[in-house]
Amino acid sequence: MRFCGRATDVLVSSRQYARGTVIRWRCLVCTALFLNQVAFAQDLPSSPGSEAPFFTELPVIITATRLAQRPQDAPAATFIIDREMIEASGAREIADLFRLAPGFLVGSEDTYRRTVGYHGFVDEFGRRLQVLVDGRSVYMPFYGGLAWSDLPLAIDDIDRIEVVRGPNSATHGANAFNGVVNIISKHPDASQGVYMHVAGGDPEYLKGVFRQGLSRGALALRYTLGHEQDEGFTDHLLYGDDDAKKLNLATFDATYDISQQNRLRLQAGVKSGDLNVGRLQSPGVIDADSPPRIAETESRFAQVDLEHDISRDQQLSFLAYAQKLDVEDDYPTIIDPSHPENPFGTPVLAGFSNTRTEERYAIEVKHLMVPTELIRLVWGFELRSDEVDSPGWFGENNPVDDQMERVFANVEWRPEPSWTVNAGFMYESHDIAENDFSPRIAVNFSPTEYHTLRLSASRSVRTPSMIEARWDQYFPLDLDQTPFGGPGIDGTADLIYQLGKSREVPGNETLEAYELGWMFWNPKRWPVRGDVKLFYERYEGLLQHEDYALLTRSDLAVCDPSINPVPAKLGINCNINPGPLDYFGPADSVAEAYTNQVDVDLYGFESSLEWRPTPKARLIGAYSFTKMRNRVFTKPDLLSYPARDGSGGTHLEDHERTIDDSVPTHILSLLGIVNLGSDTTLSAMLYHVGEMNYLEEGDDVDGFTRLDLKLARRFRLSDAWNAEAYGVIQNLGDRYADFYATNQFDTRVFVGIKLYQ
Repeated sequence: MRFCGRATDVLVSSRQYARGTVIRWRCLVCTALFLNQVAFAQDLPSSPGSEAPFFTELPVIITATRLAQRPQDAPAATFIIDREMIEASGAREIADLFRLAPGFLVGSEDTYRRTVGYHGFVDEFGRRLQVLVDGRSVYMPFYGGLAWSDLPLAIDDIDRIEVVRGPNSATHGANAFNGVVNIISKHPDASQGVYMHVAGGDPEYLKGVFRQGLSRGALALRYTLGHEQDEGFTDHLLYGDDDAKKLNLATFDATYDISQQNRLRLQAGVKSGDLNVGRLQSPGVIDADSPPRIAETESRFAQVDLEHDISRDQQLSFLAYAQKLDVEDDYPTIIDPSHPENPFGTPVLAGFSNTRTEERYAIEVKHLMVPTELIRLVWGFELRSDEVDSPGWFGENNPVDDQMERVFANVEWRPEPSWTVNAGFMYESHDIAENDFSPRIAVNFSPTEYHTLRLSASRSVRTPSMIEARWDQYFPLDLDQTPFGGPGIDGTADLIYQLGKSREVPGNETLEAYELGWMFWNPKRWPVRGDVKLFYERYEGLLQHEDYALLTRSDLAVCDPSINPVPAKLGINCNINPGPLDYFGPADSVAEAYTNQVDVDLYGFESSLEWRPTPKARLIGAYSFTKMRNRVFTKPDLLSYPARDGSGGTHLEDHERTIDDSVPTHILSLLGIVNLGSDTTLSAMLYHVGEMNYLEEGDDVDGFTRLDLKLARRFRLSDAWNAEAYGVIQNLGDRYADFYATNQFDTRVFVGIKLYQ
C-alpha cells in the first residue's frame, strides 16, 4: 500500500481542504485507486435518519481523469448516483436511473431496447455516450450504442454510478463524445451473506434475484442469479404490439489479495433469453421488413483486473476483458400481394436476417505516478479488437472488424493551494475510421474552502459505428409459387431488395466544448451542495442517413427475372427497392447510407442541487436548459428529393425539422427521500422533459411530466436475517408517449420483498 500512502499525502498536503486526518483521506482515496469504487458495507442504503455529519466529506470520483479526485478538482462537471438514490428511485432497469442526472434523456424504442443520451441528438442506440462497467467499455461496435437489456449486471449489484457530464474523449476515447457513465458494482467484500429479491406487477412484470457472498482469508467472492420478464408496451394507441422480454442472468465476482502490493479481481457474467421483436406498419398490417417474431439473445463477458504497487510513488494496473453478444433473428417471410410494400401482384418469399455476433477483446495498461509534491500523473495504452459477423447487414463486407490502438495521459498540477490544473489527451488509431486526437485542459480555482470555479476546453470525437461505415443490407426475394426453401428455390434469389449500402466510410464526428462551472458546499452553515455549469458546444460532421440512387432505370431492366435472374453473387448485378416513384424517377432504385451532414452549436446551462433540511430528509434536484443555433446541413444536395410524408416538402426540410426538434429545451428531475420513522421510507421522483423528436426511427413526442412514488418498510426477522417490503407506483398521472407516439407509458404498479443477512 505504499503507493496509496504517497498519493494521499500529496493530495492532502498540497491543499488544506481536508477536514479529517491524513489517515481518513488515505482510506478514502485508496478505495478509489485500488478497487475502482467506494464500497459501502450495507446491501441496502442507510436510513436518511442517520445522525452522521452531513457532507463532512465529498465523494471521490475516478472517471473524469482516471485519477482519484474530489468533484471540485475534476476537469468536468460530474454527478454521482449513489446506492440510496438507486433504491429510492424505484427504477426497475438500469437505464431508468439516468433520469436523475442533469441533462440526461431516457427513451424506450421497445421494452427490450432502451436509449440513454445527454442534451439531445438521441436515437434508438444512444451512440454518443460512453458506458463503462467497472472500467470496461460495454458499448458494442455494431450500432455504436448499448443494448441495455442485454447488459449482464443486476441493478441490485450496483454500488454507485459516476456520470461525467460533457465530452470526455481525452480520458475514455471516441465514444465518450457527449459524456461518460461509469457503473461501479459492489465489491465482493461489501456483499457478503445471502440476499434475495422478488418483485412483480404491471404489465406482467416479474423479477427475481439471488446473491451470495463468501470470503476466506484474502479471498472474497460473490455470485448472482437473476430472472426478469416484462410484457412491455401492450397498450399502444394504434397497434397493440407485443414487445415482451424474458431474460436470465448469472454473474461472478471475486477478489484476491495476492500480497500487500498486488491485488487481483476476476469477473464474468452471462445474460440470455427471448425478445419479442417486430412491429406493425399500420393497424392490422405487419411491417414487411420486420414482422412480429421472437429473437434469441445472449450476452457474456469475462474481465481481469490486476494492480501492483511499484513503490510508494507509483502503481501499475492491468485490465483485460472479452465480451460477446449473439442475436439469433432469421425470419423468412411471405409478403402477401395485398401488402403495400409488395408491387409484384404475387406472393413474395423474403429471406430476412438480423442475426449477428459482436465480439470485443481488449487489453489496457495504466501507470499512476506522483513525481513531485505538486503533480500527479496517469498514462497508459489500450489495444482493442472488435468484430461483427452479420451476413444480413454487411453482405460482401462480412465480417467487419476494427483494430484500435490508443495512448492516453492526464496530469494534475497544483501550483498553489487554491489552484488545480488538469491537462490530458487521447490519441487513437482505427482500421475503419480516421485517426483522432482529443485534448483537454481545465483550470480550477477555489477562492474559499467551499467554493470552486472551473474553466475548461476540450475536443472530442465519435468514430462511425460499423453500420455507419460498412452497411450493405439486402434481402433475397423469391417470386416462385413454391414454399420458400432458402435464398431462391434454385439456389439463387430472383431479386434483391437493398435497404442500405454505404457509399464511402464517413469521417469522424467532432465536438469542441467550453465550460464554465461553479461548485459549492458548506456543511457548517447550510445543508446544501451543488453545481452550476455554463456550456457552449460546437458539433461538426454529425452523421445523418440519406437515400441515394443506387441503380438507374436501365440498370433495373435486366433485373426482370424472366430476362436475367440474378446470379449467385447477390447484391451486385441486381437491386430493387424503388421506393416512392417521385424519389428520383420511375423505377429508380434507392438505398440508404450515412454521411457527415450536420454542423450545429448548443449552448445553455445546467445545475444540480442536494439539500438535506433535516437528518431524516434528502432532496436531490437537477435541471438543464439547452438551446441550438447555427445549424447547417453541409451537403443539402444529397437530401433534395421529395419527403416521404407526402407534405410536398423535401427530405432536407424533414431532416432540418427533426434535428431542430431533437434537443429539448428543458429537462428537470427531483428525488425526495424522507424517513417516516419505524424503519419506513417514502420517496418520490419527478421527471420532466420538453417536447422533442427522437432521431432515426423515433417520433416527434410531446413533453411530459412523470411522478413515481415508493414506500418501503424494513424489518428485523432475527439476529441473522432482515427484510424489506416495498411498493412502487410509476407515472402517477396521465400516460405519455415514449420514443414512438404509439409507445404509451401508462401508470404501472409493482411490489417487492427483499431478504438479506
